[in-house]
Amino acid sequence: MKVDNEFIRRYTGVVECIVRQYGKVNNKQDLMQEGFIGLMEAAKRYDPSTGVRFESYASWWVRKYIREHIIRYGQAVSLPSNTKDIFEHITEDIDATRYEEDGDVITFADCIADETDTDEEREQQQFERLHKAIEELPKREQIIIRQMYGIDCEAVPMKEVAKRIGLSYDRVKKIHARSVKFLHDAR
Repeated sequence: MKVDNEFIRRYTGVVECIVRQYGKVNNKQDLMQEGFIGLMEAAKRYDPSTGVRFESYASWWVRKYIREHIIRYGQAVSLPSNTKDIFEHITEDIDATRYEEDGDVITFADCIADETDTDEEREQQQFERLHKAIEELPKREQIIIRQMYGIDCEAVPMKEVAKRIGLSYDRVKKIHARSVKFLHDAR
């Protein structure tokens, strides 16, 4: 694409819109300048035959150059006011109680591994949590998970598990997916 004053004037709005997303900055002009460098890079690399609109393509390059500038020069960026609410909400969640286990209240801080724990102790704790979660599954789902992953037995392929319990491969696949999701959510 031909880069001239008309081109820059036409796409100034794209750069300004992206710079505004970074909130208040110490020097907005620096970010605008980096945005225009990204715009020119996009113009050099743009291929209209891809079917992508130039504005969409250019916005990626503009953001890339602005982010690199912020990282390179450590420019302070003041986030928009609504992001402060989000950070406060996250902080409240971190401080809040997570769940109860055997009558003990477990908080976020308790979930962070103690540096004094050895790898073996952590693995053992994870193994115990996994066994407890598996025991909460219905009996048929327990069998599928235990056999497929070789928990307390030798691991076998999903097709073999399906044969052993008398279900179709597709049915076992669905049960497996549901069980894995449950176990993932339980951790």
